[in-house]
Amino acid sequence: MFKAVIVFLTFASAVFGLSTGTGKINPDTVTTLDVPKYLGLWYQMAADQIVYSTFEKDNFCVTAVYGDNGDGTISVHNYATIGSPTGNPDTIDGYAYQTKPDTYPGQLKVVFNSSDASPFPAPYWVLELGPVNTNGLYDWAIVSDSISEFLFVLARDVATFNSQYKKSVYAELTKLGFTGKTAPIDTYQGADCVYESTRRHAQIKKMESK
Repeated sequence: MFKAVIVFLTFASAVFGLSTGTGKINPDTVTTLDVPKYLGLWYQMAADQIVYSTFEKDNFCVTAVYGDNGDGTISVHNYATIGSPTGNPDTIDGYAYQTKPDTYPGQLKVVFNSSDASPFPAPYWVLELGPVNTNGLYDWAIVSDSISEFLFVLARDVATFNSQYKKSVYAELTKLGFTGKTAPIDTYQGADCVYESTRRHAQIKKMESK
């Protein structure tokens, strides 16, 4: 998921604030972020052209799982299939942390544990959040960085997002300036996606049958 090309892009974003897109510098982030409501499984519903041409090239069925490390940091586990919805799995792990939780709770940094990723903490900024669902979790999120270079739209449930939120969220993205190279492009999340949970279930069944 994070190929060598992202080393420079993340370094430029995190250290120099360089931008190759048309996004807003230092976009507004959410003023309240209840971290427990942000944890758990997310489906990536959209990203921008820059994301798809770099570290998510040929990715399908992208998901992220966030957890509580118990030390003030958040565990990060990203998953995707390569080349097709049933392709080989690709994962990367890391952690995130709020840089100024009291004043800017929506501004986080993320570090990935991979030789293909930048060793520098990368900005992970939560720009907007959806309503809290019946499970006590945020239903969707708009995520970018300090220069609006990378765009990610996350949702708890694919069908719910498409039927209830997609139109209004995409309209909001336009208002926020995510157009051109940073406009949202749908991430494939079809019924034929082989998610990580599906693979684990199949492995367990295989072991039980032996």
